[in-house]
Amino acid sequence: MRSTNGTVHNVALLAIGGLIGAGAAILLAPQSGKKTRQDILHLGKVAKNKSERVLLDVGHRTSKVVNGLSERFQR
Repeated sequence: MRSTNGTVHNVALLAIGGLIGAGAAILLAPQSGKKTRQDILHLGKVAKNKSERVLLDVGHRTSKVVNGLSERFQR
């Protein structure tokens, strides 16, 4: 159980670090302001989609743990 939480935590940190790095790369790249704004908007949508997927994954894993515990307590 502890290793699963650690894994989820590590994946979340990796994703956050990747997003920060991508954001910095976009902001520091030599391009027009309009293109930069479009890139930031796109990056925001990508981050939203990734966070929704992580949230769903954590929800499914939590449900599995709760169901497993319920079954054990019923026995």
